[in-house]
Amino acid sequence: MHRKKSSELGFPGFVFPDTSGKQHALASAINGLDYGSSSIWSTSTIEGYLKQHNMTEARLNDMAIRNLIGYYYVNLDNGTQPLTAEQDAYVDVRGNYAKLIRSHGSKSMALLKNENNALPLNKPHKMAIFGSHARAAIAGPNMEFSVEGSSPVYDGHLATDSGSGQGSLPYLITPETAFTIKAAQDGTMLHWVANGFARNLNLRLVVNNTGHAFAVKASGKGGLTIWTHFLKDKEYYPSFKAANGYTGPAINFGSVVQVFEAYEFAKSVGHFVVGGEAVPLNRELNVFWMLRGGGGSTIGVVTSLTVNALASIGKTTTVTFNFTVHGTPGPDSFWSAVKAYLDHFETFVDAGTYGYYYIGASSAEIGTTYKGDTNYYFRMESHYAWVEAFPREYVGTDVGKTASRLLPRNVFQSDDLRDQTWAAYKDAVEQCSSSPASTSAELASPSNHQQIPPSTQHAMTHIIVGSEWYFTSTWDVVKSQTFFVTEWMDVLRKIAPDSGAT
Repeated sequence: MHRKKSSELGFPGFVFPDTSGKQHALASAINGLDYGSSSIWSTSTIEGYLKQHNMTEARLNDMAIRNLIGYYYVNLDNGTQPLTAEQDAYVDVRGNYAKLIRSHGSKSMALLKNENNALPLNKPHKMAIFGSHARAAIAGPNMEFSVEGSSPVYDGHLATDSGSGQGSLPYLITPETAFTIKAAQDGTMLHWVANGFARNLNLRLVVNNTGHAFAVKASGKGGLTIWTHFLKDKEYYPSFKAANGYTGPAINFGSVVQVFEAYEFAKSVGHFVVGGEAVPLNRELNVFWMLRGGGGSTIGVVTSLTVNALASIGKTTTVTFNFTVHGTPGPDSFWSAVKAYLDHFETFVDAGTYGYYYIGASSAEIGTTYKGDTNYYFRMESHYAWVEAFPREYVGTDVGKTASRLLPRNVFQSDDLRDQTWAAYKDAVEQCSSSPASTSAELASPSNHQQIPPSTQHAMTHIIVGSEWYFTSTWDVVKSQTFFVTEWMDVLRKIAPDSGAT
């Protein structure tokens, strides 16, 4: 908090807690609390911190200045102020103080940075308010409403004057009031649910974006869903200054812009961007839970993000090839070609390529009327070629099972392990019920970020095996195909026991 208020926010005021509103004396002092309240700090406590070098004089000076700056800012040092004030002293507030209070309050309590002029709202067709604290306050104005302890809110609303023994506020604009006024001005349809039903029923919050599950499985059933599919805005900034010191071209994407859309837009403005799968989070780690789109630890909703717009790299080499059993002298020749590809995995990866290939059986060989590929084939694609060179793929299905395994470099350095991998591929396809697919690449350099397990850091390829059936298949068929995927994956576990899955 100290770093943010001093640098990023440029906040000149001071931060102080109510009674029992702090957890640790030293941690509170060095991390941004400017006033200790009650007995948490004393002169001897601060002196001890300074002597032990747990706290710097610069931080103490910063605290002192922040505590006193308001006194001098409003000219209370002009010599006309009484030493003490009577408890019931009357102050006439019939001037234009309402406007001043609202102005200062809104500036000091803003929780959202108004980037890209997102606020004020631009006459939306619909708006919705959720939560019991969105409604009007239950007491006010100027009615007695005592609050005990260290609550930073007044009846659920963030307020400038909260704390122990307070009275109700003379000026308090609730979300319901603000949105009602705005909706009336713009002709917006306003909905609200203000009974806290999600909390009362212990419903989980799920952000419904473009789907973060590989097989597009629904994860929001029975929960409170926030639909974000229309956050598709894209804006290019030739010169952007970021908080981390970066200055240069950048692109702001709505959080639901898909990677192929990002590539296309970047290309249209003469740049390219790197897809989100390439860079791990290494600062502000909690943002991970917001970016991933859902789960039990959803702490917020990402509406947009700004990324570095890299200079165009010009030409990109794309290599594709495919072959079938019918296009070769026979099955043995086909599988010899597949083996040759696996034998050169290290060469391809060390050359800096990104490959993607698929080996599958035709619908006739699988024994269903599922419309799959009519022949065996595989192909290799370069990373940036996804923009135009190849059609988009749709992986999700509710009539199939998938499993995956990461295989490290040592598998492809060993003739025996490489042969076992090739034999596993051949077995899967020849049983006509499964189709292995894979990507081949490797991290550019070792990483010690906690989000990346060793199995991922050292992986050279990601093997995926899937088994599908028809909508009318019996449960025996479903069970058989499911077991096959599990048993086939056991083969890869034996090949790379120290690796993992994704």
